[in-house]
Amino acid sequence: MHDPVLESHHLVCEKPQTRRGIERRLALLLSATELFLEKGYDAVSLDDIVNHAGGSKTSIYKYFGNKDGLFTAICDYRREMFFKDICALHFNQSKLL
Repeated sequence: MHDPVLESHHLVCEKPQTRRGIERRLALLLSATELFLEKGYDAVSLDDIVNHAGGSKTSIYKYFGNKDGLFTAICDYRREMFFKDICALHFNQSKLL
């Protein structure tokens, strides 16, 4: 669906540059995933995610822009993990043949 209002507003999110930043981003992603699955997206606040993962809302805004950006990052992460698993399975099966 084409929405010019949403497309005109681009969030600028930083990629973590340090090991600690990468770990912080992943912790937020995994905590948000767990909470969204447990309670539902609408029932979970950014404060809930921060309380579960540790850290601050500043990290969420820095790495994801907002709650929607965090959800999009979760989808991207899960898709990436799915395809890595599929590729590994295919590679392992190829070695057996």
